[in-house]
Amino acid sequence: MTKFEENTLTDYLKEISRHQHLKYFDRASVALKSLLLGLENKAESKTIAVPSFLCHAPVSAIVAAGWKPYFLDTSLESAQVTSESLLLAKKNGVKVFLWVHMFGLSNESEIYRNLAKEPGFFVIEDACLSLGAKSFDSYCGAFGNVSLYSFGPTKNLYLGGGGAIAYSQDSLLFNIECEKTDLLEESHFKVMFYEALQTFRENNDSSSLKGLIEAYIPYLPTTWDMSNRLKFNRHHFDVSLKSRMEKFQMYESSLKGTNIHVFKSKNMTPWRFVFRIPGLNRQEQNTIATYLKEHGLDVSSWYVPCHLMVDMDCHSDSLKNTETLSNEIFQLWLDESISIEKIKINCEILIRCLRRVLQ
Repeated sequence: MTKFEENTLTDYLKEISRHQHLKYFDRASVALKSLLLGLENKAESKTIAVPSFLCHAPVSAIVAAGWKPYFLDTSLESAQVTSESLLLAKKNGVKVFLWVHMFGLSNESEIYRNLAKEPGFFVIEDACLSLGAKSFDSYCGAFGNVSLYSFGPTKNLYLGGGGAIAYSQDSLLFNIECEKTDLLEESHFKVMFYEALQTFRENNDSSSLKGLIEAYIPYLPTTWDMSNRLKFNRHHFDVSLKSRMEKFQMYESSLKGTNIHVFKSKNMTPWRFVFRIPGLNRQEQNTIATYLKEHGLDVSSWYVPCHLMVDMDCHSDSLKNTETLSNEIFQLWLDESISIEKIKINCEILIRCLRRVLQ
């Protein structure tokens, strides 16, 4: 095997990120934690601005690193952080930002891009869900001070797990914990999570969610076979992204005319087909999700705002949109686990469901 073949993934990530260096980790959340531990001596305040509408794992990594999340609100139109929330965080003295491209969509934010160029600020561009998506004149991940990527389950590029950080500053430090621990049974956390979520849905009591972010910290360590990076094939990856886009377009065209708002952007590489049904409450969302699952759809509707799950005093602004979106969102898979024929069936079921529930 030639040196170029061994470094195909490395070369690709350096190319699209426009960074000089690349470091692999066992998972993207571990990479984020290691980066923050290395930054702590440079940051005036160990506070990082992050969307509340986000997977719990990176927020657990932030807390595990001894940092505080400053939660940002999300647009109901784009599912990306609002400019107002972002500018207010800057006004309130936040210097470190996690710039997330949600759902495989391109978050073309001039504010984030300018912050990455401004002295005294540090922007971590999170392209974990948007590997391969275009942004501005390049790719998602090409504009932050560092870029974060993930190769975990359901991601655009699945390599059995793992993550990477691309960077250019030679002085950048990573505090890497040497000990390796076996991956704990994450099913234990899932039981805890879904029990808390059920209580939340039935009683509208968010106190049942408090502490879930901290409870997930022991599940962050894992072990990734780094040789899996050698499985990357640029042509196969491009074909898989094209397939995801075709599946997305099939869902979108089949559901046109229904009362759903589809999240999309130009130059996207859709992670899932994500939409919201405006006006739903938590119970109605659960009713629809249950109906779809009973009729064979693999659907996710559990994006719980992270500010409700953290058990610490975190500064934030109004997060009304985030809580609204949490009640209205649905996600359908686009990876190789689902076929075009299955999507056709799913659309028929979904249309029937929408007519019954929303009539």
